[in-house]
Amino acid sequence: MSDRPTEAGQETHHFLVYGRVQKVGYRNWAMSRAQEIGLTGWVRNRPDGRVEIMASGTARQCTTFETLLARGPKHADVRRVDARRAKPKIFQAFSRKATGPRTSEEISDIISTLDPEYLAACQKAYDGLPPDSRRMNRFPKKQGNWRFGQIDKAAETCGLNLVHLGPNAPPSLLCRAGDRTFGLDVTRPSWVLPLTEELSNNKFLTKVLLEGLNVPVPTGEICRTKEEARAAFARIDGAAVVKPVFGTEAKGVTLNINSEQACERAFAHAQAEGTKDLVLVEDYVRGVDLRLLLLGTTLIAAYLRLPAHVVGDGTQSISELVDEKNAARQSLPSTQESQLLKLGLRQRRLLSLQGYAPEDRPAPDQIVLLGVSPNYIEGADLLPITDQIHPDVVALARRAAEAIDPKGFWGVDILTEDFTKPQHEAKSVLCEVNSRPVGGVFRYATHGTHVHFFEEAFKTVMATPDVFRPGEAKPPLEVRTAPKPNIEDRFEQQVANVVTKMRPDVFPLTRDILVEREEKATSFYLLNPNSSFARGALAPWRWLALREELAREGVPVARILDAQDAKPLVRNNETPLGRAFLTLARSKMRTLWVEDAERLASLERDNPGWQISLETFETPSSFEVAILGGQASAAVRIDHDPHFATGKDTTEDLLAQAVLQRRGDIPLKPREFRRQLRDGQTIAPKDTPLAQPQAIARMAGTIQVHEVIPSDLRGICETLTKLLPGFAIGTAVFRLGRDAQWALSELRAGIDTRPFLRPDSGGALDFARLQAGYALANPVRYDVALSLDLLQQASGSA
Repeated sequence: MSDRPTEAGQETHHFLVYGRVQKVGYRNWAMSRAQEIGLTGWVRNRPDGRVEIMASGTARQCTTFETLLARGPKHADVRRVDARRAKPKIFQAFSRKATGPRTSEEISDIISTLDPEYLAACQKAYDGLPPDSRRMNRFPKKQGNWRFGQIDKAAETCGLNLVHLGPNAPPSLLCRAGDRTFGLDVTRPSWVLPLTEELSNNKFLTKVLLEGLNVPVPTGEICRTKEEARAAFARIDGAAVVKPVFGTEAKGVTLNINSEQACERAFAHAQAEGTKDLVLVEDYVRGVDLRLLLLGTTLIAAYLRLPAHVVGDGTQSISELVDEKNAARQSLPSTQESQLLKLGLRQRRLLSLQGYAPEDRPAPDQIVLLGVSPNYIEGADLLPITDQIHPDVVALARRAAEAIDPKGFWGVDILTEDFTKPQHEAKSVLCEVNSRPVGGVFRYATHGTHVHFFEEAFKTVMATPDVFRPGEAKPPLEVRTAPKPNIEDRFEQQVANVVTKMRPDVFPLTRDILVEREEKATSFYLLNPNSSFARGALAPWRWLALREELAREGVPVARILDAQDAKPLVRNNETPLGRAFLTLARSKMRTLWVEDAERLASLERDNPGWQISLETFETPSSFEVAILGGQASAAVRIDHDPHFATGKDTTEDLLAQAVLQRRGDIPLKPREFRRQLRDGQTIAPKDTPLAQPQAIARMAGTIQVHEVIPSDLRGICETLTKLLPGFAIGTAVFRLGRDAQWALSELRAGIDTRPFLRPDSGGALDFARLQAGYALANPVRYDVALSLDLLQQASGSA
C-alpha cells in the first residue's frame, strides 16, 4: 500500500459490515466482488465480529460496492454497513488481510451466530411484562450479609430456632420449632435422599428419567470426545445445545450450535467448565428461559431469566445504558463486581451480529443482547412472572418435581416459546431440575418484586409437617452369604460387592448408588443414605459447633481446653495425647490428631495466629459404635497399647510390625501409613515410647467387638440420630474419662470396618453385609423401565 495521492476521480472508502459476516465466506466474496468491479484495497475480519474493508475506485464503483456489501453472500446475515470517505490511498490490488487490529483481550469464537428467533423471543417476552416487572430494582445502600442472612430473618419471622453448625459457608443449619427438627444444607433439606442430589446433578440421567415418565424434555446424547459430539450433532435435526453433564449455574452451556466447527468449540468449552469430561449434545429449543422455585409441588416464585442486555430509551447510547444498568445492578444485595455487564470483545461481537456499535442509541423499549446465557453471574436478569405464567407451564414443573422427589426444594428450568400460553399453543420443555437452587434464592430479583424464598418455604414446611418428613426405613433384609470383604476397598464399595453378588443385574451408577433395570421399573440402591445435611454437619471442621449443640441437648461430650490450659494435663511419655482444633477468625477450622507433645509444640510453632484447643485423651480407651439404618448396631472397644523403640529398628518398621502382628492380613495401606507417620526412618533410643498417629494407634491397639452395646451408649446414639436428621450411617466415638464415664469425642459420616473384621476378642462382624441388607430393603423405585444403554451412558460406563 502507498500513501501517494490517487489518480484524478479516484476515491477511497472505509466500510464496516455488521451482522453474521464471519465464518460464512464473506471476505472471499467481498474480494471477488471488488475485483469484478475494479476496486483495489483490502478486507479483513475484526476481533469484535465485524468485517472491515478499505476500497479505492471511482465514486460509482464504491457506491455499487456498498450496495453489494449490504446484500452479502448466501449464508451471511448483514444487519448494517457503515461507510465513510477516507484519506485517498493507492493499493496495488485487492487483498485479504489477517484479523486485526491486534488486541490483548482474548477472542472467543463460541459466539459466532445469533439466532434471530431467539432475539425475537426475548423481545416478545419483555414486551409482555407488566410495568412493575420491567422496573429495575435499585437500593440506596447495599445490604451486607444478605445471601445467608435472609435465612436467619426468615426463621425469626416463622418462629424457627436456627442453629448454625460451624463457621464455614455454605451453611449447615439445624432448624427447630417445638418438637419438629430438620436440617438444611443451604437449600437442601435433611429429608431429601442422596439419590435426589444425583438425579439433579446428572443432567442426562434427569433427562432420560423424566422422558420415561412422559415429561417433555429435549432429546440428546452424552459425548466424551469431539468426534462423538460431531456425530451427535449430525443426528440432530436443526440447531443444538452443548453443555456439561455435571455442572452448575449454566457454566459451559452454548446455545444455537449450527455447524460442526461450532459444536467442536462448544464441546471444548463444556469440558473445561464441567466437573467431569462428559458433555451433553441435545436439541436446541427456541424460547426464553424460566426459573420456577418450588417446595415439593408448591410454586413459590417464577422468574424470567433474560440474558445480559440493555433496553433502549431512544436517547442514551448502549455504553451509557450499560453504565446506568450497572449502577442499579451493583446496588442489589446479591451482585458482585464480576456479575456486572461488560462491553468487551465478546459483547461487541454480539452487538455486531445485531447491527449495533456501543455508541448507537437503540429505539425505546428495544432489547439489545449483550449475552446469550441465562446465568446471573454472566449478567442475566431475573424478572418476576409468578402472576403471568400459564398454569400449563407450572404444571410441567410440578410434574418434574413430583416425578423425582415431591418433598425437595426445587429450582426447575424451563424453555418456552411463550410462558403466558398453554402447551398446545406454545411449546414448553423442561431443561433442568436443581435440588439446591441459587437463582431466585441467593440472587435478588433485578426487576419488580423479589419473593423471599426461605420465608415462604418455612411457612409451607411448618403448615404441612406430615408431608415434609423423611420416609420410614424398612428393616434390613437378611443376607446369608456374602463375598469376603476386600479391606482395600472403601466401605461403600464393600457394600456394592455384596449387593451385586445377590443381584447380578445391578451395576454402579455412582460410587454410592447402584441401579437395577426391571421389566417395568428402575430401582436405585443407596449404599450410603446419609442426607446432604448430615454429611455436611458431620464434617470435621463443624465438630466444635455441633459439639456445643449436642451438649446443650444433654449429650455427654469430651472436654476441650485451650492448648495452654491443656498443657499441664499432657504427659510426654504417653501416646496418643488427643485431638487438636485449629480455628482462624471463626471462619476456618482444622482438626488434627496429636500423638505426642512434640506434635502439639509444632502445631503452635507452625500456625501463628490460629487459636488452638485440645481434647486430651484422659485414658487410652475408646469405644466406637457403628450406626446403621439410624440405629446403633455394634461396637468395638479399642485400648491403645504403648510400643517402644528397640534402639536398632526404625519407627516405621516397628509400628508396621505391631500392626501386622495384631491385624494379620488387614494391614494399613502404605500411603496411609507413611502420610501419618512423622520421622518414620528415625531410630529412637531403646525403650523410648513411639508416637502413634491415629490410623496406627487404632490398628495396633487391643480391639474387642461388642455386639451388645451398653444401654447408656445406645441411648446416646438414639439421641444423636434424632438431633441430626438424615443421619443414617456413621460412627460415634466415645472416650473413657478418668471418672470412668464415657463421653462423646467424635462423629464420623462413615464406618471403618477394619477393627470389626479382625478383633482380638469377640466375634468378627461384616458391616458391609449388614448395610447391604438395608440397601436391598429400601430401594428407590421409579415406574419407568430405562434402557441399559441409557443407564450406562448416565453412569459414564458406556
